[in-house]
Amino acid sequence: MTYGTLLGGFLSEAWLGRPEPVRGQLVTVSQQKYKQRIDAWGGWARFQDLLAALKAIAERRGATIATIGARLILDRPAVA
Repeated sequence: MTYGTLLGGFLSEAWLGRPEPVRGQLVTVSQQKYKQRIDAWGGWARFQDLLAALKAIAERRGATIATIGARLILDRPAVA
């Protein structure tokens, strides 16, 4: 569940402020799949905006981007 919740690792500080990865930098099939979802959602620039917003929320809570993403999913009634 967590791997999907965190977009194969994209939903983390590790990708915040980084240039858009090219296909050869995506080492797993899952990363390639999630990168396609990011592109369909609005692209890398929009995703960077999301990461920045999540980072601000995480800092206020003393948490990480990944923790905020996981908590969002765990708080959904269907998941809990």
